[in-house]
Amino acid sequence: TGPLLLADVVRLCAYRRKVLALLEQIKPDVIRAYNPLLAGWLAVSCAKALKVPSVVSIHGNYDKDVRRLYWLEGRLPHFLKYVLFAFTTEPYVLRGADKVICAYEFPAEYARRYGANDITVIYNRVDLDRFTPSMRSANGTGDLEILTVGRLDPEKNHACLIRSLEGTSGLRLRIIG
Repeated sequence: TGPLLLADVVRLCAYRRKVLALLEQIKPDVIRAYNPLLAGWLAVSCAKALKVPSVVSIHGNYDKDVRRLYWLEGRLPHFLKYVLFAFTTEPYVLRGADKVICAYEFPAEYARRYGANDITVIYNRVDLDRFTPSMRSANGTGDLEILTVGRLDPEKNHACLIRSLEGTSGLRLRIIG
């Protein structure tokens, strides 16, 4: 989570060799990553080496969601690391991925700016015709339980969710990160 150092790059390259050796044994049909950063770089570079398709999923706009947030919070080392990604990793990943899947329209615009060609938007949503919430509590307390699953990073803004529930009753919040 801290600044990317030269030693980190050396370790990442060594890690890539190990991952590539493992993937050569597994013989995947496709390789998928969930961001255009180091995981995306690893997926796309290994997919190219193995001559298999790569798919990268994008759930946010790293220009606005991450870099802007780190800048506004004064977290200069993190901001600079993500600026470096904007000029290196993100264009490589988004141009090199065979398919980019975006969870919303706004990351699709971001992906296009960085050179993604084949973009599909698949919204994160619940089909309420298939899944109707029960008004009965499953936790035994009678309270309605709200569950959120995600990284415990500032851009996920769990604090906003917590603040939104202040003063409410009959609700329980469970955060899994």
